[in-house]
Amino acid sequence: YNPYLVPPPRHPGTGDVIRLKPIVVRLTRPPPIYRTVTPQHTDVETTQPSQQKVFTVPVRVNISLPTTTIAVGSDLTIPCSVDGYPIPTVTWYKDGQILRNNERTQATENKLVVIRTNASDSGSYKCEAYNSYSSDEKTVNITIEGVYIPPNCTDSRFFANCSLIVKGSYCNHPYYKKFCCESCTRAGLLPTNDYQNNYSYISSSIRRFRRDLVNKLQSLNLF
Repeated sequence: YNPYLVPPPRHPGTGDVIRLKPIVVRLTRPPPIYRTVTPQHTDVETTQPSQQKVFTVPVRVNISLPTTTIAVGSDLTIPCSVDGYPIPTVTWYKDGQILRNNERTQATENKLVVIRTNASDSGSYKCEAYNSYSSDEKTVNITIEGVYIPPNCTDSRFFANCSLIVKGSYCNHPYYKKFCCESCTRAGLLPTNDYQNNYSYISSSIRRFRRDLVNKLQSLNLF
């Protein structure tokens, strides 16, 4: 090499330090693009408020009666099963006439009770139920017949021969009708209300007669 022209290359040694300039890379983002969006016209659908639906159950009436023949003087009960919604109104009829509550007739929404029936209570009974949407009805024919014998209406044969009392039409006698209640009632000679009015007197009279009879037998030394 010519020292006057090009200096010879130098080999790096231990004491030589090569400094490199750092390369700085700058990442640049494109500027944001802002767009002006004009809101488009939106048709808002207007709806009318819907009508509220009413839940209904058809009215149904059912009469379940084990027998339609009732003994005179007994109580009549006619059950009426009513179903439906809205809750129906119940009306009772007899022979086409509306029944009203009184001392003998009690009508409710599920049964009809007639106490101390008589022949005039025979007829057609109807249970009718209705509301604003539907109605239903059921009819039953009731017959009042026979003779009603109250449980405590019996004959005291120890004090009277009831067959002779009936045969001789002595049932209206204040003495005999008290001791021949059953025989006179079956013969139709003693109304049921007479028995009810005199039952307490019958019981006391029987006790009194028995006491007097025992005292008399004791006086005769028969015991």
